[in-house]
Amino acid sequence: LDMPWLAAQGHHVLGVELSPLAIEQFFAGQRLTPEQHQSPLGVHHVAGRIEIIQGDVFALDDATLASCHAV
Repeated sequence: LDMPWLAAQGHHVLGVELSPLAIEQFFAGQRLTPEQHQSPLGVHHVAGRIEIIQGDVFALDDATLASCHAV
């Protein structure tokens, strides 16, 4: 998985996933317990430098993507 590797290199990693089960399995597989908060985009699951938004990737706004340096 690229997300944990990128986070280990010091990058903030943002992912978007519709399936809550996939998000739960991802964090469990990394032995991480994410904190959660709600926004208009959906539920944000955050652990360390990894953040996954449970929602629609096509609903992301410019402000959310402004700090992204790569896709």
